Amino acid sequence: QPYGPKSDIWSLGCCAYEMATLEHAFKAGDISSLVLKVVRGQTPTLPSANAYSSELVQLINDMLSKDAENRPSAKQILQKPYVKQHVSRLFEKTKARCQPY
Repeated sequence: QPYGPKSDIWSLGCCAYEMATLEHAFKAGDISSLVLKVVRGQTPTLPSANAYSSELVQLINDMLSKDAENRPSAKQILQKPYVKQHVSRLFEKTKARCQPY
């Protein structure tokens, strides 16, 4: 499929997976093997240990969907209560640090 916004969402899913697990979403020795793993291999999922919230697991799974039509848009991601909560908390912390004394 041609490159588009849903490709960026897939890439964001790979980054989120790697930040959560500290491992590459797709491991391969060379670019050809990597392409085959991405296209034909199984989509990685976060380990089932209780280290991750169900919301984070679902978000990453949705972003890594092989079918681009099933991936959320950036707007849909930002509208998720789970994401809004964390963005709001980050904003408040940042705003507090920027307040003059």
